[in-house]
Amino acid sequence: FIATYLFMKQGNDCNSAEQRIIEIITDLKFEILKDITTGKGEMEEIEVFLNWRNILSKELGFEKVTNLYGNMSKVPELHDKKYIIEQFFLRFTYKAIIEEINKYLKDRKSGLNLFNQLREYLTNKFGEEFEISNVFEYFDDENYFQINDEGSYILLKSMGYLCTIGKNNNEVINNDKTEQGCFKKICAIL
Repeated sequence: FIATYLFMKQGNDCNSAEQRIIEIITDLKFEILKDITTGKGEMEEIEVFLNWRNILSKELGFEKVTNLYGNMSKVPELHDKKYIIEQFFLRFTYKAIIEEINKYLKDRKSGLNLFNQLREYLTNKFGEEFEISNVFEYFDDENYFQINDEGSYILLKSMGYLCTIGKNNNEVINNDKTEQGCFKKICAIL
């Protein structure tokens, strides 16, 4: 009974932490793409955003949505896939992901809940002796936690979102030990 309880407990906590990180990263991706494709003063900006969301769904891990209109923008850059992707990856960086996670951790309503989910995930993943203080910093003045650089690497690596490139720059190494597993995980998230 104890083993079953621990298995269920670990699965639920880990899934909720991983699901929450997926939601945070997905929201960030949407905001970045929306920022690139809207705000140009055109009337049909949302259609331009939805059009690019569908076009780049495979590359950026978006689900396709129904969009009856195409890209009706008069801005030349908004018809250039290379431009959109370059702008996206200039903004969608490792640092931006960590800043977004920290933004959620700082939120008074959801921050403590996210911290507890991540703490439970890391404890289940690395054991009770794992030092949470190596991952999070506590800001007493404002009463919130923030993930530090080392902690963000540990967290994202343990969830399979960071891969290591081998010495000859064509060998991808990850938790699954397979290039395809790593690539699929990155495509689904990044």
